[in-house]
Amino acid sequence: MGENMIELAKKNNNLNIIGIEPLLNGQCNLADYCINNSVKNIYIYTYPVQIFFKKYPKLNFSCCYILFPDPWYKKKHNKRRLINFEFLKTLVARTQKIYFLSDNYDYYLKVKSFASKLKNVKIFLSSRKFKTANTKYFLRAKRLKNKLYYLTIDKE
Repeated sequence: MGENMIELAKKNNNLNIIGIEPLLNGQCNLADYCINNSVKNIYIYTYPVQIFFKKYPKLNFSCCYILFPDPWYKKKHNKRRLINFEFLKTLVARTQKIYFLSDNYDYYLKVKSFASKLKNVKIFLSSRKFKTANTKYFLRAKRLKNKLYYLTIDKE
């Protein structure tokens, strides 16, 4: 539902939060919450992030959260994953700090591998967890007792 965006918006009402949510259900839930709770600093983009990057090529970000992206477990479906090398390269070029969180170890290792191949990037593996809201998938991972894998990518 965008719990992390809502928490960020409430704690940082002087910042604009852009939520990229291509799924209608997520858009509706987030918009409904914002309207009913007078949250005015969240902007919802309703198309995939790749289209957002093309439409706004000069827009840069102080940070980006990627929380529990769909892991597409089957090897033949891995190409559908949000994060691949080219996507991460584009995101790092436009973002100061990236926070990644997943309960899928294979996905975590892939993202870590992609990040290690990038130039001018420091990789911080969080032994300390970064702050995030108790999202639906965060609570699900906790309930299932799945290990959480945190990764922070910070520009040099």
